[in-house]
Amino acid sequence: MNPLHRFLSRASMQVLEHHIKEWLVNNPAFQRFAVTTSRQADEMIRKAAEMSAQQMKNNPHWQNMHHNQNMSPFSRPSFAPPSMNPNQNNVMSMISQLFNTQQPRR
Repeated sequence: MNPLHRFLSRASMQVLEHHIKEWLVNNPAFQRFAVTTSRQADEMIRKAAEMSAQQMKNNPHWQNMHHNQNMSPFSRPSFAPPSMNPNQNNVMSMISQLFNTQQPRR
């Protein structure tokens, strides 16, 4: 079993992917990047979610919140407002980097 999936429940990963998808809709770096297939897009979103989960796994703020594996920290209202999530800017920066390093279709 993937260690990230042990740290975050499957539902948490799906919610994280959903938040990333919502954020990407308004992200210029993602809009500039030409995704040729939905499968490619899904794979990139999964990769971004895993990168985000790995960063949160190493962050004491998230370790303290995620004391119960059956409870998703992402379902709590505190995940939504950026001001309440000190890690969000770093996560979004990582996602932007991921898409900016891909070769756009010409």
